[in-house]
Order: sequence, then C-alpha cells, then structure tokens
Amino acid sequence: MASLKGKDAKMKDQFKRFDIICKRPENQECFECTSRQPRWAATNLGVIFCLRCAGVHRGLGVHISKVKSTKMDLWEEDMIQTVDKIGNGGGKLLYEAKLPSSFVKPTENTDTREIERILVQKYDKLKWAADDFEVIKESLLTAPTGAASGAAASSFPRTSALMPLSSAPDSSPSPGIPNMGGLSIGSGPSPPASNS
Repeated sequence: MASLKGKDAKMKDQFKRFDIICKRPENQECFECTSRQPRWAATNLGVIFCLRCAGVHRGLGVHISKVKSTKMDLWEEDMIQTVDKIGNGGGKLLYEAKLPSSFVKPTENTDTREIERILVQKYDKLKWAADDFEVIKESLLTAPTGAASGAAASSFPRTSALMPLSSAPDSSPSPGIPNMGGLSIGSGPSPPASNS
C-alpha cells in the first residue's frame, strides 16, 4: 500500500511539472503540426506533440522516437529533464535548424502519411538538423532548467527568443550555450503566466 501512495505522489508531482512545461508558449502547439495543447512527448528527442503525431512518432520505431503521455505515463527523472530542457524551442534549434523558409507546418487536417514523410526526414534522416547538433544538444541538456525555453520560437512574443547577435542586448552567448550560427539565447523576462 505504501508503494502505491508513493507512486501516486510521484505521478501528481510529475503532472504538475508537465503542466508548467506544457504552458510555456513554445510548447503550447504541437511540434509537428498546428494542434494546440499537446500532451505527448518523445523522451529521447525532448519535443512535445499532439495525440495524432504521437501515433506517427510511435510508427517511426523506438530506435528513433520513444513516446510517452505527459498525463498518463510515469516518467523517469532523466526523461522529464530532457523534455524540460529541450522542449519545442530547443527542438527548433536541433531538428529544424535548416528547415527551408518555404516550409509550411502541417495542420490538424494534413494527411497522416504526409506527416510521417516529414518526420522520417526530420528524425531518421536528420535532413534539417543543425550542423553542430551534438554540441547544441549537450549544451541544452547541461544548461539550467528552462534555459532553452523559447529558444528558437521567434514567432512567440518573448524576449528570450533567439536574436541575431547584432541585436542582442549582450552579444555573448548565454553561459553553457554555444554561439549557434550568429544567434544567441536572450535573457529577457518571461511573459506573464496565464490563468488557464
């Protein structure tokens, strides 16, 4: 009975942590399509996505994407840290660094086969991955929690989004984060928390 109470307490704590992670602006939209309020994630990739895209990720195989629900599954601490430290902002730095500007993100209505084709290119072939992928990933994983929050989410109104070095308040990269192709993670304030 004591182990069940311990597991329940661990799950409640985990759910609270994921609520905070998923409320960050860059994590409020599926990393793969435009669905809102995603609640699934890849424990090894660190990105958050919707239920439909979770199914596509699962279809890629566990050698590429290890999928868990942020609402139903019990996670190991290192898995939570990966999603917390990378998230969809860091995912843009890692997996979409070379995504062409003409790329149109799939919507909720995009054919699932098209999403699968994109995800194979993104994660199996690493077609749009950063040249210094391993360095950036290691920097994100060793940075303080939430340091990459909003990192590449320039479409979000956050001062912590990536800014060209010439317009950054301090042109030196954040501690522990390498200069990533003329971009630096800003250190401005986070937006006010929503009451939802």
